[in-house]
Amino acid sequence: MNEVFYGANAYGIRDAAAVFFSTTPNALSLQHAALLIGQINAPTAYNPLRNPERAKPCACNRMKSAMKASTAAVRTGQEQQRPRSSKTPLNRRAAVP
Repeated sequence: MNEVFYGANAYGIRDAAAVFFSTTPNALSLQHAALLIGQINAPTAYNPLRNPERAKPCACNRMKSAMKASTAAVRTGQEQQRPRSSKTPLNRRAAVP
């Protein structure tokens, strides 16, 4: 993301945050970060300064995708943290008499 063209002569997330929102990448809000992510595929079409009516729906779609991905990651993490039975089931029929 540090070499991606965001439009308005902004290359990289640091430039994009400064050009479009007068801030640093660490200080971007979730909405502003989603707007920048949406710009990657079509920087001119989704430029929030020139086309805010196009940029907002794209950002909403990116936020929904991110929420789904983070929810799935949390679920996967919870499944991995479930306690497992310490008992090993024995096959009594296979035991030697």
